[in-house]
Amino acid sequence: MGITNYVVRPRNWDEYGQKVKTDNRDAKALLNNLDRYVAGNRKALAIVRVPTPGQERIRSVSRQRDSLGKERKRLEAQGSSSARYYGYSLPLHWWKPKSFEAQREELPGHLFSLLEVWQKLLVTIDATLSEATAAVEFSGARLLPVGLGALTAACLDNEICDWNRFGNRREVASFSGLCPKEDSSGGRHM
Repeated sequence: MGITNYVVRPRNWDEYGQKVKTDNRDAKALLNNLDRYVAGNRKALAIVRVPTPGQERIRSVSRQRDSLGKERKRLEAQGSSSARYYGYSLPLHWWKPKSFEAQREELPGHLFSLLEVWQKLLVTIDATLSEATAAVEFSGARLLPVGLGALTAACLDNEICDWNRFGNRREVASFSGLCPKEDSSGGRHM
């Protein structure tokens, strides 16, 4: 139909700090900037590159792996918190089979039963996380840059999708958030 869609970076449209936020005002500000963008002002909007469905599928694998790692930490902390509630301190990685069985005699029966639920989930998540890690590392099998492991390089490749879309090093640093900036106030400079 000849319509061009633009996806733009989220932005606070209240330029003058009036602290009045309505959908009407935001829509007007967005349309004003769209008009300026279409007229040739490429800085009026920050256009976001939309990944293809295939690229998004590739990203999902490493993102799911990351979520599994966070869930493992959360459940491990949940178990440790339960033990502390009853006055017991658990060792790091308390849920691993050998460590967990060694605590059977030290912990009261009711606490061990509570922890057993978390432990079963943690063992399952850990096994799934190991499989996901191996799959992500294998997907990025290539010559590695100095200083990067196979997992980090594969995760970066999955997120970036196409390194050729960057024109220079500064664009890569900007995309990844690795751009240092000065933080100054009065006589303080950081």
